[in-house]
Amino acid sequence: MERGDREFLELLGYLYLQYGKSDEARIIYAALFELADEQPLLTMTYAYCLVQAGQYAVALHLLETIDLSQFSPKERSAFLLLHGNVFWHLGRDAEARRELDRFLAIEKDRTLTEPTRHSFLTRAASKRGNSPIPAKGAGLPTAAPDKKTVGASLRGTEGIWKRVLRFIARKELDREHSR
Repeated sequence: MERGDREFLELLGYLYLQYGKSDEARIIYAALFELADEQPLLTMTYAYCLVQAGQYAVALHLLETIDLSQFSPKERSAFLLLHGNVFWHLGRDAEARRELDRFLAIEKDRTLTEPTRHSFLTRAASKRGNSPIPAKGAGLPTAAPDKKTVGASLRGTEGIWKRVLRFIARKELDREHSR
């Protein structure tokens, strides 16, 4: 996949997320995940889309494949908050708390050099004892899925998936005809 095509699909997925169309965004990011080279931020965004769809076990599996060494402190904070959120939804409270503590430690360090409204609000919430992690779901699976399960998350959304594949095929044909 060419960089321009990938960037277009990333923008489309981002816009879907911004306008509350998480199912459409999930399909776009699933296509990017399958077709693009391994990219930690892309994987994290796809995991976020899966969380929005209630697919916590699949999201956890993806998050656990990410190498955090490539992340900036801001990206690591986002990862830890998302990872904690997934643990919380799966009923794994101790692990959720651990990730939240790690998140707060990074945010505390970051706010000393890079104060932001978000970090201020996070610190204020933690001082009041409020958790930024939403309430747990019930009866969710805790087993890590295989790649087949990740692909199964696409069921019921064939229309968008087909449009993405047609777009990619059309781009490939355009590239061949321009040679």
